[in-house]
Amino acid sequence: MEQGFKYDVAFSFLARDEPTAQKINELIGRRLSTFLYSARQKELVGKDGEEEFSRVFAREARVVVVLYRTGWGKTNWTRVEETAIKNRGFDAGYDFVLVIPRDRQPSAPPWFPKPRIWFDFGRWGAEGAAPVIEQRVKDAGGSPYPPTPEGMIAERAHIRATEAERQRALLEHGLQWAEEEAKALLDRFGRLEDRSAGFHVGRDAYAVRLHIDATCTLRVEWRPGPYRHSENEPVLNVVFWRGPVPLDLNQVRGEMQRIRDRSFEFDLSSDLERVWRETRSGRTYTSEQLVVECVELLTNRSRRGAGGATRPVFRE
Repeated sequence: MEQGFKYDVAFSFLARDEPTAQKINELIGRRLSTFLYSARQKELVGKDGEEEFSRVFAREARVVVVLYRTGWGKTNWTRVEETAIKNRGFDAGYDFVLVIPRDRQPSAPPWFPKPRIWFDFGRWGAEGAAPVIEQRVKDAGGSPYPPTPEGMIAERAHIRATEAERQRALLEHGLQWAEEEAKALLDRFGRLEDRSAGFHVGRDAYAVRLHIDATCTLRVEWRPGPYRHSENEPVLNVVFWRGPVPLDLNQVRGEMQRIRDRSFEFDLSSDLERVWRETRSGRTYTSEQLVVECVELLTNRSRRGAGGATRPVFRE
């Protein structure tokens, strides 16, 4: 590595995101030089922590990865790291920073430039983050170490172990977590009513209906069932209708038109974050991402029905 950069990548995160940082670090650590404080503790013993951390994030790391959630920048160490990153960004721009949001409703630090695109971890996970970080390092002039047979075998072992852990968690806790997440999702929809915007919400134990005036309706239904023990798996159905429909599907009349059906299964990402996986496309969503997409779909369709601007009704 050329003079001026001691590390290819440095991670900044709150304590609760350390397991995620470790997973990503394991995936890129055989190809890149990384700074993860928990892996560098022996080097930091006896040194001025504030000075060491400031130097790493201000000068020594080619790329900085921030696992961002509410509270980052408020603790003692992340405050030091944030100050170093901001000072460096003021002088050289923020191309060296990759933000990975970790809150359910993704966001970036308020000072982070709005045009910058951050990484969607909820959708792509640690395995998706690793090649993005590696490409950032290349774009910044770095040269990842060439792959070795030992490194490729170790990476394969890591992926297998991560998948085994995910499957074990699903078998042990999948049904409980799925029911908890479905209830939280329906509750989130249920709090969206705003009659001043013509946005109406109906709710029962297992379904929620959202409609805008009389133009279109979105119905989200949770069907509980055994988890991975039979073909009768729990599923989340999202059905889009033209015009208004009742909450009780038994009252649906023949002239009411279904426009599109989507179904989702509960799943876990590689770092055991709860997600919904669309059965047809395989694409994953956190609950908040799914709520955002459903409301966007509904409002866009309503504008089409009212003769307003049009946008794609469903994003693949």
